[in-house]
Amino acid sequence: MGNELTDLTATIDRIQSGMERVSRQTRSMPTEPALLLRTLILVGRALGELMEEALRPYGLNDTEFRVLVGLFSLPDGVGHPGDLCAAAQQTPANMTRITDTLVARGLITRVPSVQDRRRQVLELTDQGRALLRQMMPAAFEPLRSLLTVLPASELQQILGQLKRIAAAIDETTRAGHNSARASELIAQ
Repeated sequence: MGNELTDLTATIDRIQSGMERVSRQTRSMPTEPALLLRTLILVGRALGELMEEALRPYGLNDTEFRVLVGLFSLPDGVGHPGDLCAAAQQTPANMTRITDTLVARGLITRVPSVQDRRRQVLELTDQGRALLRQMMPAAFEPLRSLLTVLPASELQQILGQLKRIAAAIDETTRAGHNSARASELIAQ
């Protein structure tokens, strides 16, 4: 683990102090929302680094792991690259590169779809399933250990609150997209 993780609380405290100073000078900084944003980003990065560290012994990175788990979660472990892009937070071009790596390692297969040759069908191999079953407990142990500081009810509350923030982001994004589209139509 890098030094940036060892002083996470101190870093957040310094950011908070800085934001409070700026807020006193300008009165326009929304200190609590800005601090929440920075804290989510910092904690997310730290958790991501912990996950990468837990996956390293298995020769996977977090993105490859998410693709494998995404396939594992689909009926029969079979899907299409497009099915996995959103969950893996990857573009179709990146998904091709990622699946190339997983195919080369023998963790998935990729064949043309019988119904539509333009589409590819991805399927977990027995080796891919075995790797996931073997690594899941170890991969999530750091997260499990960290979150023991919170009771299950608080974890559920945090998850619910984060989902509400995600829904607000979705709504804002859709509204912005619709507004931009309306402006385009008016300009025509």
